[in-house]
Amino acid sequence: MSEDELQRTVVEYIALAYPQLWAVTFHSPSGLAARSRTQVKRFLGLGFKAGVPDLLMLSMRRCQDEPARFWGGFALELKAGRNKPTERQFAFLEALQANGYCAAWTADLDAALSMIAAYAALPAAYDSARVPADAVQTLRRFSYRSALTGSV
Repeated sequence: MSEDELQRTVVEYIALAYPQLWAVTFHSPSGLAARSRTQVKRFLGLGFKAGVPDLLMLSMRRCQDEPARFWGGFALELKAGRNKPTERQFAFLEALQANGYCAAWTADLDAALSMIAAYAALPAAYDSARVPADAVQTLRRFSYRSALTGSV
């Protein structure tokens, strides 16, 4: 199975099995930056970074062993066959872990699906019903909808 086929299969699994996680999961198409020197400069100026994992889930979860601790999200680098992450990819995964993310890599479909299922099974990091009302009002003032209408 190629890396693209592996990633497509994993993405389809997330979309079907965990629609709420799928809503906050994305792939950063870093391969697009290599089109031309002008594009590379443009993307670097916009914040492009080498080594970003294939899939990022921006969904906080409580750690199983330490309920007071949270994972900021889940990052997964996928490889095909015997391929391994590059030094930059390993460095990015380590940086994510140092910043509170659950980050991993695999070249095995079953392992990838198991990791995603295990992360999805963790309890959400917060209960939105328990967020103070004033915090909700503040966040609504700065929400993307306010930005779209220009009413901040």
